[in-house]
Amino acid sequence: MLEVVLSRSVDVPVRLAVFDFDGTLSLVRAGWLPIMLEMMLKHLEPTLTPHEQREQLIPQLRTEILSLNGQPTILQMERLAHSILTRGGTPEHPRYYFDEFAHDLRQTIDDRLTKLNRGEKTISDLALPGAHKFLEALASRNVTLVLASGTYRPDVVHELGKLGLSHFFEGRIYAPDDGPHVFSKQSVMAEWIAKTNCSPQEMVAFGDGVTEIRACSQLGGYPIGIVGEELNPFVMDHEKSAQLKPAGVQLLTPNYLLQTELLKSVALL
Repeated sequence: MLEVVLSRSVDVPVRLAVFDFDGTLSLVRAGWLPIMLEMMLKHLEPTLTPHEQREQLIPQLRTEILSLNGQPTILQMERLAHSILTRGGTPEHPRYYFDEFAHDLRQTIDDRLTKLNRGEKTISDLALPGAHKFLEALASRNVTLVLASGTYRPDVVHELGKLGLSHFFEGRIYAPDDGPHVFSKQSVMAEWIAKTNCSPQEMVAFGDGVTEIRACSQLGGYPIGIVGEELNPFVMDHEKSAQLKPAGVQLLTPNYLLQTELLKSVALL
């Protein structure tokens, strides 16, 4: 299923495609949102007033988490620390929350990768449906493929290898690390528009987060939202879709199985 929000304004083939990683190509971290939500609620619980219930915090907290989806995870932890402070609590350093969330999520990741190594899961179980074939179709048409993720870079590199996707993005993998460089998906997109000497209209970006969709839209590219439910990527996630529409998304699809239609949408067929 494809939902056209806004048709592409030009009919020239794309030459540059920028991909997010988690939820866009990889399902290794599927289910990260409830894990983050539960961790944040645990730390916000001591700040509840006598008239508040824990469940009352969930809708606003989900909205705030998803509004930062696609940016480095530490920013979500900074938002948590700020919320604790404004509610009268004494927050830990954001890195404390980052490490706790990473630890909680790591158990899920390690379990999935262990099952992959044992043959109890396949690469197809942990990648978006149709992702490999679609990347092959783009590469065969000489489209430059770039990966820009808000996930910690060593994890992205490791998991790309496990999913058999590394060769599509050799030398073009961008993600936050421990260095001083401030990571920005929009700056990555602008850098590769310049490197490939293409116009913004010849760039497409694929992602499930507001960050990459808005960045691509602001630069004048064609943003496509990958909005399948993480635990059932054959079905549209309407919450994700609603988040991406105000950010400028132009096409929505749960996965890459409609390869012909996707290629036509970017003038490659």
